[in-house]
Amino acid sequence: MANVDMYPDIMDAAGEQEDELKHMFARNFGVELLFEQHPTIPSERILERLRTECGDVDMVNKDHLQLFFFRDYKVSFAEGELPAQIAIMLPYDQVHEERGFEASLSQSWRWQEAHSTVDGCKTCMLVTDLMAAGMDYKLRMKLFQKALHAIVEACDCKAVHFRLSEQFIAREDYLSNNPGAADYDILLGILNVRLFRMEGAESEIVMDTLGLASIGLPDLQVQYKGAEVTEMAKRLYAYGDELYANGDVIPDGGTLEGLGGERWTCSRDIALMEPKRNVIDIVPGQYAIREG
Repeated sequence: MANVDMYPDIMDAAGEQEDELKHMFARNFGVELLFEQHPTIPSERILERLRTECGDVDMVNKDHLQLFFFRDYKVSFAEGELPAQIAIMLPYDQVHEERGFEASLSQSWRWQEAHSTVDGCKTCMLVTDLMAAGMDYKLRMKLFQKALHAIVEACDCKAVHFRLSEQFIAREDYLSNNPGAADYDILLGILNVRLFRMEGAESEIVMDTLGLASIGLPDLQVQYKGAEVTEMAKRLYAYGDELYANGDVIPDGGTLEGLGGERWTCSRDIALMEPKRNVIDIVPGQYAIREG
């Protein structure tokens, strides 16, 4: 979860979110960009890219914030409609002493150089949405990912930190996932598949997804032994993609297609691994861990 204490003005602007955070829903969906040196933020270039990707966009500079208003993305409130917003919190130095990257570094499976790259970064910048929690999650993530792609493209950052899903993604890797491409993966960064080996039983593994709960969907988890890690990870990511595409449609007691054509039973549960959240627990057929 983003360390919001370092961005009090953004949190004040967004309103109270303590109860939402307890339930893992991200009232403000944010990521951190890491830089080797304190950067100059090219605000006009970012605005130009955002207008190309997202339509009618206005910009306001407010103290140490840059606010972008997306006039084509309206959010309904009791008082009326407001445009969704993206805020850039200008760089915060000395990132390592205070930000706690260990969990994300241990679960950034797609980037082998994450440790060494992050170790070389000295400056961190927050990019977060505002007034967008009431949007449909698909529209919200579509806007956020398009805006973030434009911002990353305009900035010379080295890493993109999705703290909500505990993963670092290399700048080049993130930019290669172009929102306009046929093979675009909207869930890149939003969804992570984590792996935990059980102490004293290295053959027994817990894998789960992290990130879906932050947008209002259940995450998934599975305890197993004997299956290939990469194959199980692919299945979990595919299940997460299905949930994102169709919503929370997997019923308690329902089944999913598992490895080798098996049908795997699902139940609703609380996550085994932190952070505690609602998950769909999967019993993986022949790979299930049986007591005794």
